[in-house]
Amino acid sequence: MFTFKNSKAQIVVLFFLAFIWGSSFILIKKSLLLFTDLEVAALRIFIAALVLLPFGIRRIKTLSKKDLWYVSVSGFIGTGIPAFLFTIAQRHITSSEASIYNSLTPLFTLLFAFFLFKTNTHWLNFLGIFIGLLGTIFLIAQRTPSNGGFSSSPEYGVLLIMATIMYGFNTNHVKHNLKHIDGITIVSVSFLVMIIPSSLFIISTSFFQKVYYPDFFKALLFVSILAIVCTSFALVVWNKLIKNISAIYASTVTYIIPIFALLWGIFDGEKLIWNHAFAILCIFTGIYLVNYKTKHGI
Repeated sequence: MFTFKNSKAQIVVLFFLAFIWGSSFILIKKSLLLFTDLEVAALRIFIAALVLLPFGIRRIKTLSKKDLWYVSVSGFIGTGIPAFLFTIAQRHITSSEASIYNSLTPLFTLLFAFFLFKTNTHWLNFLGIFIGLLGTIFLIAQRTPSNGGFSSSPEYGVLLIMATIMYGFNTNHVKHNLKHIDGITIVSVSFLVMIIPSSLFIISTSFFQKVYYPDFFKALLFVSILAIVCTSFALVVWNKLIKNISAIYASTVTYIIPIFALLWGIFDGEKLIWNHAFAILCIFTGIYLVNYKTKHGI
């Protein structure tokens, strides 16, 4: 069985995941043209859970109570709550901007690795944290005109920072606490746990009232691709990959995601202005330093 142990294969998989997750931002944007932020997030989780339902029902029986708790935590912290944070934020900021905030994930992955999971780090990694956060603060502080590039409500970036903190914890959590469980079990059972809460969210919204809207099925298609490809499938691949590489190295997929997200954003008519070059440079310099000498260490 292919286990991603080959370094070249790992790079290919990282770029493949970056393309999939980089596309998720534009899919969220398109879905929000009809659905509310809560509807998009709940639908994303619910549809992914339906696809993975047969696997989850069969595999939940193989988990101990402790493992079931750990898998549930991974589901809510690694996917469930961040899904809502991202869709709420993307009501107010561009998909390109959201992807740049997402690149902070390795910074928080390193912090949790060092302080909570007691792994070895290099001083340059912490320098990277400082530089990266400096760039993010600068990005949040921007107030661009309507014809500029990024949004005029960058304070919603705080929601995305909260999401990347959760991603950082979950990456270490999966690596250290769920290393004995295969990827499809982690993903399918975690979504099985979330299927009831997500369905209740959908029922409480105006989703069913929009069935007869002209663009309903088009918007539903965007959410379905987001759920099936960018969520359930991508997470199975990622959880399989992380078994063979370090937590920090796995999180570097977020270095590449903004490239694809920015390309999608430009293709969709979003503008990127040079005023943000300093912020972007700081963020990517920071995440490069965070990854210094950690490819095989953390």
